[in-house]
Amino acid sequence: GEWVGGKMEGCGTYRHPDGDVEVSRYVAGEPVGEGVIWSADRTEAARMQDGQPVEEVSLEEAAAIAAPLNPAYKAPAAPLLDPRPSRAIHKNVLRQL
Repeated sequence: GEWVGGKMEGCGTYRHPDGDVEVSRYVAGEPVGEGVIWSADRTEAARMQDGQPVEEVSLEEAAAIAAPLNPAYKAPAAPLLDPRPSRAIHKNVLRQL
């Protein structure tokens, strides 16, 4: 994605410090519309609406959601080595559902 005035703008991929990866459309730094987020270990994914998780989806469905949002989309690879404990998305993000 792009940065305008120090904020995310347009379609893009955001890698969270904890390893989660989000693909969404951003306006003035805020996610808008449909997006998707993968867990840090890339074993789980969730459909997002306006930056909030709304349902858990298969990895294949997550890839289908992300593809039109980011023309340069490539499914996020799992980190090769991560010294932090695995933090599955259902333990954090999906707990909000």
